Amino acid sequence: DEDDEQFSITLSSLTNVDAGTLVGVGTITDNDAAPSLSISDASTAEGGKLSFTITLSAASEKTVTVTAASADGSATAADNDYTALASTIVTFAPGETSKVVEVQTSDDGKYEGNEDILLNLSLAANATIADAQGVGTITDEADKPSLSIADAVSVNEGGDLSFRVSLSNLATSPVTVFAKTADGSATSADNDYTSLGLTKLTIPALASFVDVVIHTTGDATFESDEDLFVQLSSPSSNASIAADKAKGIILNDDAKPKVSIDNQTIVEGGSLTFNVTLTNPSSQAISAAYS
Repeated sequence: DEDDEQFSITLSSLTNVDAGTLVGVGTITDNDAAPSLSISDASTAEGGKLSFTITLSAASEKTVTVTAASADGSATAADNDYTALASTIVTFAPGETSKVVEVQTSDDGKYEGNEDILLNLSLAANATIADAQGVGTITDEADKPSLSIADAVSVNEGGDLSFRVSLSNLATSPVTVFAKTADGSATSADNDYTSLGLTKLTIPALASFVDVVIHTTGDATFESDEDLFVQLSSPSSNASIAADKAKGIILNDDAKPKVSIDNQTIVEGGSLTFNVTLTNPSSQAISAAYS
């Protein structure tokens, strides 16, 4: 594409003739279509720059200009996802066919998943616009949080074991994970605690943890300290699991039983039966010799 061009022919060395118009002008009218402008898509991780390339379909001998401006997509300038680009004139000098426009993104430390912005072209001069919009994708895998479950603080029989499920960093959408109990030396069948079947837990958006509470059962039986476990599985797609199992210890709070034997009286010739008793039950075998 170029401007119309002209050339001239000048008459000289006239013989047997008077001069009239001695200069003739020839005009070459340009009939090439104006080149078209297109913009590419772009991608970067949070904190990087989105580089959009604007290209001309063919070189032009004219100066070409076009206005570029950013627009929110799922990412927004108000949420500090990126620095907005106000309307900016992009200039192609004669012969140039490509220009790069950059948009700075922000790393906010929160997991948001992939987001996008738009870069729009308008008001072209000496060119048409074939593709007026580029999509910039901001990837966020580096901020994807991981889930961990911590051991509970030990409690006496009858108390509640509290297990904390935490995120390594915040997410802008809810995170879910499944939890269930598993027997250790304590068993739900022996009524040591109330079991938790496979249960979906939800950590709300921008929250950092949720607690799982397991109720233990008090009894009068002397026994060793016992343990149980809580296990995590199947997190939502916006999180992973770093630590999937935690332990809770149930402390025995029953006294060691005392053994006693009673007194008996009987008439000569009979047999005596002595009763041996414990003050409270025990989960351990108890023996005593007599003489």
